[in-house]
Amino acid sequence: MTFETRTTASSAWTRLAPWILLAVGITCYLLRATDNFSSVPGDVGDARFNSVILEHLNQWVRGDASSLWSPPFFYPIRNALAFSDNHFGSGAIYVLFRGLGLGREPAFDAWFAVGTLLNFGAMFVAMRTLRFDSFAAAVAAFIFTFSLPVLAQEGHAQLNYRFALPFAYLAFLEFMQRPRLGALARLAVWGALQFLCSIYLGVFLAYLLAATALAMLIPACRPEAPLPEVVPRTTGSASVAIQAMLIAVSAGVTAMLLLKYQLVSRENGLSRAANDIMVMVPRPGSYLLADNVSAYRWLSRAVALPARNEHQMFFGFVPLLLCAWALWRARSPVAAPNRRLMAMSSVTLAVLVGVTLCIDDHSVYRLMMGLPGISSIRAVSRVVLVMTIPIAILAAIGIQTLGPLRGRRSLAAIAVVAALALETLAYQPIRATIAEWRARIAPIAAAMVPATLDANVVVYVTGRPEDPFFLSELDGMMFAQDAKRPTLNGYSGNAPPGYVPSLACTPPVARIQALPVTTLRAAGLTAEGLLTRTRWFARGGCEFRHLATDAAATPIDTAVAGNIRLDARLTAQMPDALAVQLNVRNASASTLHWLSRTGNPLRVTWRFVRQPAPAGFGAPPSWDGRYDVYLSLPPDAEETLRLTIPAPVEPGDYELQFSLVAEGQAWLHDLGMRDARLPITVKTPDGLR
Repeated sequence: MTFETRTTASSAWTRLAPWILLAVGITCYLLRATDNFSSVPGDVGDARFNSVILEHLNQWVRGDASSLWSPPFFYPIRNALAFSDNHFGSGAIYVLFRGLGLGREPAFDAWFAVGTLLNFGAMFVAMRTLRFDSFAAAVAAFIFTFSLPVLAQEGHAQLNYRFALPFAYLAFLEFMQRPRLGALARLAVWGALQFLCSIYLGVFLAYLLAATALAMLIPACRPEAPLPEVVPRTTGSASVAIQAMLIAVSAGVTAMLLLKYQLVSRENGLSRAANDIMVMVPRPGSYLLADNVSAYRWLSRAVALPARNEHQMFFGFVPLLLCAWALWRARSPVAAPNRRLMAMSSVTLAVLVGVTLCIDDHSVYRLMMGLPGISSIRAVSRVVLVMTIPIAILAAIGIQTLGPLRGRRSLAAIAVVAALALETLAYQPIRATIAEWRARIAPIAAAMVPATLDANVVVYVTGRPEDPFFLSELDGMMFAQDAKRPTLNGYSGNAPPGYVPSLACTPPVARIQALPVTTLRAAGLTAEGLLTRTRWFARGGCEFRHLATDAAATPIDTAVAGNIRLDARLTAQMPDALAVQLNVRNASASTLHWLSRTGNPLRVTWRFVRQPAPAGFGAPPSWDGRYDVYLSLPPDAEETLRLTIPAPVEPGDYELQFSLVAEGQAWLHDLGMRDARLPITVKTPDGLR
């Protein structure tokens, strides 16, 4: 089709504008985020997880992975790919770079870069189709691709491929103005592709289209001039059949994808509590956060939010000033051709903000969580990624109202480009070096040389006590993937039932015994057989000498329980907590396994009893405290457990009592074990009783 423009100028600046702004984005962000392709955007957490998913697709294409939906992590859990985004819509680009000989990390960088370029190009084409001149379209494309809230999601690479959003939005506008099968077919195709790239963004696209539909109920928000047809209209039966087929296939693919996720979610009992979601629903202060721009931190000094990293939603001063200028000039003659589009974009943005905003724990979004699939979206604040479309359109209208590209407008255009460059440069990318990625795997490869691992070996890696658990999970996943072996390790957007984090003192038997029996049976495995196949690499030390090596085959009895000795000692008393050492000795003739094959694991339990005990027949306090530990204590062996226990709120004298419980079976003090007791005095903050 032929693009129209509303300016009379035809200058070198107009022709070069998109290339200049794209070069600004590449230079000021992309090359810095990858450190000239020697680093990977994001930290060593989610970026590596996305690498694992992409590499799984690559191995599946090459025939090195037997199942598409069941990658070899969280072994032997099935369909673990559906615990998070799958990259079906963008994985082919990564596979292509791997096929060209690039290693895992360089291929990831190349994949990330291509996604960034596609986002810019898609938004530019969409804005030109909306009849904006090249400079205005390029500014909109820059905001869509490189604005601050977009850059703040660099660690979530699964959200990088957004190029289908502008085309789906354009097709929706065209269909709403002139309902035709071709526009509906394009909407279906681009919508399905966005779902395949990222289910999060597919859902947020639905939010954007719903908000736009609501806006267009207002007569002033319906653009008068119909959009030019992106594809010339044809009326032949063959063309109609192709369009109908595209709609059916796209709808079918999307439905099958969502149904798969729904079935996996139901099979594994995956659900999110409402409060977990509401933590990540935007607050008013979210729109002031840009913590990676030190010059803007004064905006958010008074903003205190949980999960702060997920609330980086400040659009930047340059986009907001351009939007404000567009609204200020709304009644000017030069703004007349875009006035309705401006109104529609403003109302769409207002609806998106209003529906997802939480103020004093009150939000319309809480009501929406009862709708199918909505409760699966945890990080609602990422809706800002589709808000960039109306923001970019408003900014482009602001550029258009500057008039033809000559004289003062040329100076203003140069100022806009410089301001966008400076704001992007002010952003400090988060990145991890390729050497750092590889260094985390090197010790595991040295200890478990992949070439020497038996074909039946299952890998398991634990980390250092001071490291977040997910680092060791990802270490195990990446090593096992390179070695083409399954692993007990796993990390994703969801966790399977019975999941036990691989902390420094979590032995493989603890992970295996936590697996549902149905999962083991479905894989044709037994817990004992899986344990014998597992090779454990412990990156860090553990204070316990007798980590679990097996699980009890029968429930604990009085002969063992009566010979367990507990001894407690207070080591420190803080205003709100107590530090206690609990010594556990096995004086029986049998090994004391705290894990259980019968579903009755041992746990430490405690309670506070008022002193003197209240008179009357009231029930004593319940044994509510729990502490998990995984031990196999041989006869005459002992371990010292270090516990931090919340102190009672009410001041006074207490007796802190410790016991053990075989969950679902019995309290061990009822089976003959003597509990341990400590006198405790809780004082008020000023030290008075």
